[in-house]
Amino acid sequence: MKPFNKLPFLLLLAAAISSQAQDWPTHYLRTDVGGAWTRPGDFDNDGDPDILIQANDSIFWNENLSPGWTSHLIDPTFYNSSYGYVDVLDMDGDGDLDVYKCPVSSLGVDSLTWNENLGNGAQWEKHFIIKTSYYIGWLQSSYGDLDGDNDVDLVISEYDASSSAPYIGSKTCRMPNPGQNTIWLPSSIGTLPLAISTETSIWIS
Repeated sequence: MKPFNKLPFLLLLAAAISSQAQDWPTHYLRTDVGGAWTRPGDFDNDGDPDILIQANDSIFWNENLSPGWTSHLIDPTFYNSSYGYVDVLDMDGDGDLDVYKCPVSSLGVDSLTWNENLGNGAQWEKHFIIKTSYYIGWLQSSYGDLDGDNDVDLVISEYDASSSAPYIGSKTCRMPNPGQNTIWLPSSIGTLPLAISTETSIWIS
């Protein structure tokens, strides 16, 4: 009995798959993107997904017009933060999407901020979580209700272990969400030796 030759079968199968494959069309939203982050979200509450884009020093949301897109400015002051972190969440619990930003500016203006969506993405108000004149170098971040008080808490890492700057120094910290108050205060979770790590995380709750 001759051994079964699989090659003709595999070639036919590959041809059948290839004939069913379709190219994905490319749609350009912007050509001046200078940041590391995009995020989907329904900023205008119309039921379809819009797209958040960091373009150099500015943050925009792109409205899905189905078909087509139109760009709306959120914040023009996310300076020199190509490696910063941007995310989309409901910071104030009012049912719409806000924008949360961690800059890496190298300009000494690494303030943590969020932009409040004042209604269907038409107007935005900037709020400071930590206002600082230090270079800190915020990196990744995450969020959730870490202390069970029904508001959003934040966890943030950074990589500058300089002792001259507050909130940092190779340690892990948390910052409670003050609710209606305006001051977010960090507290330490733990400390790593400098020989092991120069990165820090803080919890903002």
